[in-house]
Amino acid sequence: MKDAFGGSFILRIMLVFFVVFICFMTVAINLSKTYRIKNNVINILERSNPNDFSKEGDSGTINRIDSYLNKVAYNYFNNQKVKDNCSKNNGILSSNGACIVKKEGNNSVYYRVITYFVVDFPLFRLGILIPISGETKTIYY
Repeated sequence: MKDAFGGSFILRIMLVFFVVFICFMTVAINLSKTYRIKNNVINILERSNPNDFSKEGDSGTINRIDSYLNKVAYNYFNNQKVKDNCSKNNGILSSNGACIVKKEGNNSVYYRVITYFVVDFPLFRLGILIPISGETKTIYY
């Protein structure tokens, strides 16, 4: 009887560690995906014309960013915390949830891109918002 109890106890401990490992790997993969998305949005902004920073037409920079975000399934546009954080930073929120802050100088511009990693476990009622930000190089025009 003692061996049966010990075997089930070890099995429970292994299951707990397995669940913790799966949760850790899920968070790590999603966090790296958010960094990759931020870097690709920065690349799109650096290759674009600074005077074409608009949503009008298919050639608008924001539309190119949104089409990229649709391909990688990045959708945080309906999260109120994302909207509030972007408006607090005086940024433009794309249709899919990437916040872009434009900083202008004398004949130059640079952009600050903020993508968000949202940790939301409905079981635990967590809604943690982690902003991941980066800046483009200075673009002269």
